[in-house]
Amino acid sequence: MEDKLFKEAKNELDSGNLEKAVQIYSNIYKKYENNYIAIKIGEIYFFEKMYNEALKWFKKAEQTEEGINTFYYLGKTYFAKEQYKKASEYFSFFYMNKSAFDKMKVGDLFFNKKIYDEAEYWYQEAKNGGGTEALLKLCNTYFNNNQYNLGAAICEPLLKKCGNDVKYKIADMYFETAKFDEAIAVYKKMSDEGIIEATRKHADICYKLEKYDFALGSYRKCMENNDTAEIKARLGDCYYHIYGGDNTFENCVYWYEYAYKEGNFEGLYKLGLCYQYGKGIDIDIEKAIKYYEIAIEKGDTDAICKMGNCYKKGIGVEKDDTKAVDFYKISAEKNNSRAQFNLGLCYMRGEGVEKNIETAKYYLELSKMEYNDENDTMYDEKAEFEDFGSIAL
Repeated sequence: MEDKLFKEAKNELDSGNLEKAVQIYSNIYKKYENNYIAIKIGEIYFFEKMYNEALKWFKKAEQTEEGINTFYYLGKTYFAKEQYKKASEYFSFFYMNKSAFDKMKVGDLFFNKKIYDEAEYWYQEAKNGGGTEALLKLCNTYFNNNQYNLGAAICEPLLKKCGNDVKYKIADMYFETAKFDEAIAVYKKMSDEGIIEATRKHADICYKLEKYDFALGSYRKCMENNDTAEIKARLGDCYYHIYGGDNTFENCVYWYEYAYKEGNFEGLYKLGLCYQYGKGIDIDIEKAIKYYEIAIEKGDTDAICKMGNCYKKGIGVEKDDTKAVDFYKISAEKNNSRAQFNLGLCYMRGEGVEKNIETAKYYLELSKMEYNDENDTMYDEKAEFEDFGSIAL
């Protein structure tokens, strides 16, 4: 009879008739007070996110002789209810004699929810049997919980005695928690030891942080072992941002063109600027337009905005305010602030579009660029070149 009821309940459950399944399981439980049945009913409610009902049934199972097996379910339910202290308490009963690996998994649950105090507790519990992995997780928790000194106290000995894989993880943790100088130092030391992968990491991090002088040295070192088109483009970018006169622009043009020949399109907009303004190369408007157009095909919003400028001023193309506005609109819709600003000026002046002061104000404010009524000049990259400021405008 019991087997028949079990099958009936399972069939109802498989058919999605949860209420009917729970009713059958409840009748079986009343008769036998079976721990398995209480857990089964609790699970049904849990998966339906009816956590209070789930807790009621898991607690019934807790009161039986096999109650220790339900501590996991209770912990899981309290965790779903975001009652993390209570969840950790029940997990502790269940995982008391479990492996360090199991305890680390519980720590991961709390870490992923940014409940760092509880994550710390579980990684501490796993520390004795979890070895380096547990220490790294504990260190990462301290970093994310703004307890940098505690994390560093763990990392420093590991950096001295562990292999490169651990050093990579530590450097990544430093970077992800905004300890940039520490991350750079770890990768630089590994790079100095001849580890080319670390040299690339060092270059990429310096590049992201706009430390172009340092990135340049590491990218050049990478070229000795792995001269990819991407690295060539990055070299062009580094020279582009290091303002040391025309010599840097000559190198910039050289590496951007080299990268482009090998299939990398990253620097084409800036390469176009160099050709337009004669930086590091003779002025060649036709080539500038060519590179802008290719960059536009690749979705470069700066190039799209720049083509709007070209139509606005008649540079390399016939002057056409309407086409200029079309390009500004495309770029502005992709959140390019310079295009938003220039589009706002077009609406302000009624150039290439019907004058509309409200729309003009909208785009000017959206751009977050300073607008002066007495000098409503569109941004001109050439002025930025001559000041050795950001020529990417």
